[in-house]
Amino acid sequence: SDSGSAENAVQMLVQKLIQQSAASSDQDKCWIEDGDRMGCKADCKCGFLEQCYPKFVAEVGSDKSHRHQTNVGVCGTAMPVLIFLSGALFLSLLSCIVMARMYFQWRESQILEGDESMDRPKTVMMPSSITGVPAPSLRDKADSVPHTGVAWPEAEAVSG
Repeated sequence: SDSGSAENAVQMLVQKLIQQSAASSDQDKCWIEDGDRMGCKADCKCGFLEQCYPKFVAEVGSDKSHRHQTNVGVCGTAMPVLIFLSGALFLSLLSCIVMARMYFQWRESQILEGDESMDRPKTVMMPSSITGVPAPSLRDKADSVPHTGVAWPEAEAVSG
């Protein structure tokens, strides 16, 4: 009986606050204060992805010195929705990091493959292929240059 009278007191308080509030909606029996839908402990129904959290409101009686706190309830985002959203945010950020890491590893492997291709011999167009005149070989060039001895100061210092 005591809990029934407490429920009635909450419903009466919520109805009184709805009537006093300028921003209220008669169809869902809630009143809106600072963007929060309040009164879900009475007749106000929370949305599909919401649940009723405790919200205590000071009830001012005839005696101003005595204030009674009453839980009227406030609608907020449901806990399973918050858990799902935080998990989705975590997984999406993790996948972004993994994808960026995979991209940079792939890019580095492409750069390294490019460096290896520099070690391979490349085909160079010789002047003979352009002009039709055979280019002299390196052996012919070496034979045509007179061979002079290279002066080595170290060798002269030892022998002299």
